[in-house]
Amino acid sequence: MPHPASLSGHTVARTIAVLRALAALGPGEHPLTAIAESAELPSATAHRYLQAR
Repeated sequence: MPHPASLSGHTVARTIAVLRALAALGPGEHPLTAIAESAELPSATAHRYLQAR
């Protein structure tokens, strides 16, 4: 079983990847697939991070 700290590290890395993707894409609305591809994440994962509050 993975160590909890390593799981949180992955969470932070994925969150930063989504934020960087949004910054790179610029202002406005973007398709989920464009964000996911830019973040190098599956669409479902990108969607989860975009929906998180």
